[in-house]
Amino acid sequence: MSFAMNSDYTIKRIGNKGDYRLIGLEKVESLDVFLNEVDEATRLWIEDLKVLAMTSQPKQSPGDYIRFKCEIDTDHPIRPTQVLLFYGKKVKSLALAVERVLSLPDVGQDRSVEFLGLAGGTSKSLIFLPAQLEKLLTVHATRLYMFTCFDLSPQQAIVLAKHNLEGVRFCSVSDKGKALVKYLEQNNDERTLGAYLHPFDNAWNNIVMFLSRSPYPVFEELFFDPCHDTNAGCNAQIVQANVKSIAITLSRATSSCSERWHAHGSQTWRML
Repeated sequence: MSFAMNSDYTIKRIGNKGDYRLIGLEKVESLDVFLNEVDEATRLWIEDLKVLAMTSQPKQSPGDYIRFKCEIDTDHPIRPTQVLLFYGKKVKSLALAVERVLSLPDVGQDRSVEFLGLAGGTSKSLIFLPAQLEKLLTVHATRLYMFTCFDLSPQQAIVLAKHNLEGVRFCSVSDKGKALVKYLEQNNDERTLGAYLHPFDNAWNNIVMFLSRSPYPVFEELFFDPCHDTNAGCNAQIVQANVKSIAITLSRATSSCSERWHAHGSQTWRML
């Protein structure tokens, strides 16, 4: 692939190292076409934004670049998982490149995209501005997004609560969930969100206390791990949490108290 022109975008070879330059990202027909183009090239340089895209981890990462990793179609029954790595020197350009790529037309109606923080990038902060996050979560109505191991701002947490809180895993939020709780109290309109998988580690206490006084079920299910959540005063409020069901992760250390947890509250209980 020394030179290719498709529709209104162009791909040209850079030197002899398997590097290619993409001009006209917004003209690429679809996400699948972009993934195929990146897969064929060793490294695809998105000229418009000065960001590098790859589908496999290089032996040596480009120096002085911020890395952002996502996995597409993880655990899909038919389509294979595709890794997509972005490298950029400026967070603003990097975020814009990821946003534009994932906003391309997509024929995959059941597509899933997982963003990986410390597990796959060089920065634990989620790089998107709240407006960019909002766009990503709404541009493809049937797409599922997951966010793993990020430090979230209060504004990012609120955007995720509006659309995709059940897709947040092992994240923290800088204000310990105070703005998120305020949003849920004032703006949720009795909408039941998905499962609360203990996403905001440092916000757990505030979330549980809010659930204990909420007049309506906020989550379909609350996942609770007694070994991880050790605040006795906070955990005592779990039986009062207004959720439709509670799932407890049991180990030998916690199995002896399962009947005590099961005996209180009006929710449906499920032992894991």
